[in-house]
Amino acid sequence: MTDVKSVNLGLAASYRLNKQWSFGLGVDVIQGSGKLERSIPKLNIQAVDIDADGLAIGWIAGATYEINEDNRLGFSYRKSPELKADGKIEKAGIQQSGDLLMPLPDLAEVSGYHKLTNKFALSYSVQWIEWEEFKVLETEGASEPLNTYEWKNAWHFSVGGTYFLNEEWTLRAGYMYDMSAQDKITSISVPDSDRQWFSAGFTYHMSKHSDIDFGITYLMGEDIDVKETKTVLGMPFNVNATTRANAWLYGIQYSYKF
Repeated sequence: MTDVKSVNLGLAASYRLNKQWSFGLGVDVIQGSGKLERSIPKLNIQAVDIDADGLAIGWIAGATYEINEDNRLGFSYRKSPELKADGKIEKAGIQQSGDLLMPLPDLAEVSGYHKLTNKFALSYSVQWIEWEEFKVLETEGASEPLNTYEWKNAWHFSVGGTYFLNEEWTLRAGYMYDMSAQDKITSISVPDSDRQWFSAGFTYHMSKHSDIDFGITYLMGEDIDVKETKTVLGMPFNVNATTRANAWLYGIQYSYKF
């Protein structure tokens, strides 16, 4: 069983230099918790038992260049910290000393928005994620890792369209291709593959001051054959499985402008 949760609290400020350039800078406070359990029922062995949480601080910076009121380009970079989590950390029934180290990836993104007609606008983005930081899951000062991942850097490519139907309704649709972070090593604890995201949504302008936004996304992954070999108390154990990550995502938001 694998269960990972995170809560982000961001504080940001922006400054408009002139009609073309705007800059932003923010602080990112991340609270993360994770639970990982691996057992061998036939031998009544708890191979891995982790239940830990921690807090870390990162930052984000960005800039926007407005060509004109209908065309703009943006760039952002997020510096993510290495999160240190404490709690129960055991391997083969042996308590591990030190904090659990959870490296988080840095992110860089380039995006654009272009209103091509009075009714239609095109948007796009390219995002790079430094997943190669996530090589192993280990505790501080441990002689060997709890698990090895050896992930690779990944890219996201997305494109979307906005259709301004009338003064009350704005319609949206988009597509994203999301590259897998896993490389030669695959894992049943973190199912991963190249993914495709299909999204649609709308904004209903209730009044001059209030809006309702709704979005829905279908995430479609691929079948990945996983072969893991674990050594517990000097004994190797093999795990063969097929993983697939599909999901439906929904979102609704109400906003009020003062």
